[in-house]
Amino acid sequence: MKDNIKEFLKNFVNTLSLENIDTVHHDSIRKKDRIEILAALLIAATEQDNKELSDKVFSKIRELQLNSSGFDEKFYGNHDENVGSYGAIPTSFVAIAACKYIHTYFPNNYEYNRWLLKLGDFIYSVESEGAYLKGTLNRSKALNTDLFMSYSLYVISKNLSNDSVRRRMYEEATRRTIWRIMKYQFSNGSFPYQSYTFKVPFLYHIVVTSLLKNFAISSKDEMITSVYNKAVKFINSNIFNGRDINWEKANDKDKEGAIWAYSFLLNIYPRGESHSTLIDILENHFEDGFFYSSTLGNSDKNVDKFYSAWVIISLNHFTYDEVENKKYKFNIFLFLNRQILNIQALYRYVKQRLLNTIYNTGAHENKNPHD
Repeated sequence: MKDNIKEFLKNFVNTLSLENIDTVHHDSIRKKDRIEILAALLIAATEQDNKELSDKVFSKIRELQLNSSGFDEKFYGNHDENVGSYGAIPTSFVAIAACKYIHTYFPNNYEYNRWLLKLGDFIYSVESEGAYLKGTLNRSKALNTDLFMSYSLYVISKNLSNDSVRRRMYEEATRRTIWRIMKYQFSNGSFPYQSYTFKVPFLYHIVVTSLLKNFAISSKDEMITSVYNKAVKFINSNIFNGRDINWEKANDKDKEGAIWAYSFLLNIYPRGESHSTLIDILENHFEDGFFYSSTLGNSDKNVDKFYSAWVIISLNHFTYDEVENKKYKFNIFLFLNRQILNIQALYRYVKQRLLNTIYNTGAHENKNPHD
């Protein structure tokens, strides 16, 4: 890792190492306990070779594991309860972090590796046709969530035997997810936040593109490479001008200005002037071991432990490797799938609006995620 990235990790670890292990994962801004903070700390402490702290964090993570084998997620609002239920994002973050920790310090430890495979099996069990159950209380089909879950299976599978049945199953699940993600790419290269919507929040397009890069490099698959390059082209044309993110151009303002958008962009621009600009932005919004919440408005004055965890997670999959810049490869099956999905999305939108003119039928948050 580059020195300035290592410095972010070092300061994050040094700051959190001073806190009590039982409360270190508390998000004081939103008044919630966040497993994601522990996962980020485990990654950073392992990267810094702080085994003593890593051992404590991993022990705390195991203590907080749900009976289902997953990990809980809390709502974002200040008025929401500090009570969570299964969530895909914290579960995938823990899997990625634990994989790094176990394979660094305990590659041959039967108990720890068995625990990791049990977690992988649980993640696999909530997948269907490339989509993962986002949460007990949130069944939306978010593309970035699906990719994070797939990425966690990918990092676990890398350390299994080539002849392992489990490795084959994990890899097949990953392929299903990537195919599903590619189907939802719009003709201009952008990705929606979730299926059956036409809105493109810039933050989540960046996250999906950043994760796709790692899959494109590891698989050397021409179609994934082609889709990735098309997504980057959308970023160059609409999102990142080389100096900052054009937040005002987004048709969905979800988490506008979020600091972790810039850290995920680092993976897309691993070298050159754009990379240096992004590092400068991160450094200018970093204080006492944490990043500020946002680059916009007054919120940029708030150091944010939870959003800092997202930055650390994003830096974990950073690579200097670059994807070959190939011209977009047209695929008739992807094209036809996209048109069918557009028609389905339009139908569902019109149907819901018409129904709501007659009677408020309620949001579709609890709809079966695989419908």
